Amino acid sequence: MADFILSLQAENGAIPDAAGADAVNEDSNMEYALIALAAAYRATGREAYRAGLARGIAWLADAEVMEEGPWRGSWWYRCSRDGRPLPSPQADGVTDVRGVDATSALFVYLLYLYERCTGSSSYTDGYRENAAAALDFLLTRSRTEDGFFVSSFRQDAAGVWSRYDCCYAADQGDVWLGLRAGALLYGGEYAQAAVFLRKNVPAVFFSEARGRYCTGISDGQPDWSEDGFAPVQSQGFLPWLWGDTPQNRAAVQWLRERLDGGSDGSYFLSAAFLRLSESGLGEPPSAAAARWLLSEGTDASTGGVYDSPADHTETVNVAAFCVLSLLDAEPFPS
Repeated sequence: MADFILSLQAENGAIPDAAGADAVNEDSNMEYALIALAAAYRATGREAYRAGLARGIAWLADAEVMEEGPWRGSWWYRCSRDGRPLPSPQADGVTDVRGVDATSALFVYLLYLYERCTGSSSYTDGYRENAAAALDFLLTRSRTEDGFFVSSFRQDAAGVWSRYDCCYAADQGDVWLGLRAGALLYGGEYAQAAVFLRKNVPAVFFSEARGRYCTGISDGQPDWSEDGFAPVQSQGFLPWLWGDTPQNRAAVQWLRERLDGGSDGSYFLSAAFLRLSESGLGEPPSAAAARWLLSEGTDASTGGVYDSPADHTETVNVAAFCVLSLLDAEPFPS
């Protein structure tokens, strides 16, 4: 799976979202792929994974908006292989998207992982200005008055940009990764903001009655829909990050029952998130989930992972989370 990710990487470091795709790093896909390369390097010591991680970080740094102004420290929602922004029209008249919270945060997390992989501070020192800009963008433009982080910024048909004030639960975890990495690498106020998220996301985004995290909160209203993959992501990702707590135990149990009942068995990524969440609790990751993923979801000819039995699209973010789950990776490796 890690070799599948490497096979898509261009010489300039860009990793398209899927084989034959033009878009790079749509919704942070390339960054998740690089996190997987870091885990693969730590597990094997294979130089190709370290080199791929290094090239990818350099490409991301070049694609970051660094000129002075309101967008400094952010990225476009998706780019071409040469780093140019690609239009990202959405529903409801949205013509473009930029400034995704997870994208800025995960860049700093990748710098941390590179230092852990190599023992060298060359990248954390060399890209210190990029990292500071990314974290400053989060703290000054993406943080709500309540201390959480909004998804992104959207452009309307008139060309006006406005903040999309939806706080996704999983995004709070992504931002926590970046803030904690920033605190470990550079100090500053990042640690305080990271501690706030770990303490308050369970208090605000979790429901004891439902036994799970909501998908997100928009206009003060939590989204408790159980449709699609998004609810699974929150229940799998946050327990992996924050470990054995009453909320996380309940969330993992909800996820386990949902998958056992077959209501979300169509997504191979669900098996990866189940294993990640169980690993976060300190439990043995599901062997049955791994068997299903490897026997039914993996393309032996490429190493990629299908989206579902009915959809054989192979994207790098799906492969990435499967790598992390099969290697029992830790968010902050020792």
